[in-house]
Order: sequence, then C-alpha cells, then structure tokens
Amino acid sequence: MNKNTEEIAESLRTIGHAHHRAFIMVNGADPDWARWYAAKLEPELNGKLAVSLSVEELAGLLPLLEKERTLRSPQSDWAQFYAEAIVKSFG
Repeated sequence: MNKNTEEIAESLRTIGHAHHRAFIMVNGADPDWARWYAAKLEPELNGKLAVSLSVEELAGLLPLLEKERTLRSPQSDWAQFYAEAIVKSFG
C-alpha cells in the first residue's frame, strides 16, 4: 500500500468519526451521508491523486464504493477499501 492510500484511509476514518459525532442524536442516520463525507474529503485529496475530483463527483462515487465493498468484501475495513479503490482509479 502506498503513502497516499494510507493517508486517504486515515482521512476517511477521521471523517467517519466526525460524522458519527455529528449525527449521534439520530443514530448516524443521514440520507445525504455521501455528500457530507465528500465535502470533508475533497480538500484532503488535493495533491494525492492524478486528477481533481469535485465534491459532486465524490458524492456520487462513495455510495458506489460502498455497494462494491458490500458485494466483494463485506468484512473489509471500509476506509481502506475506499482508499485503495480511489487511488487505483484516480491515483
């Protein structure tokens, strides 16, 4: 695993913890979770990928990654899975 993948996975975990805290009163229920994560993740990706991804692009990508993870590797660490997929596709 490369440094960018590790850094993106750690950013995703940090964002996940912040999301949990922000939505604790509703047990994490957030139908627009992907946009929330995307808005936090987009600045973290600057300089780590070969292309720039917008918040809108990330908000569309994250639910697809979750569907893929659920189908292919449901026991995997979600942040690691997402980071590896993002770097593989856009790194």
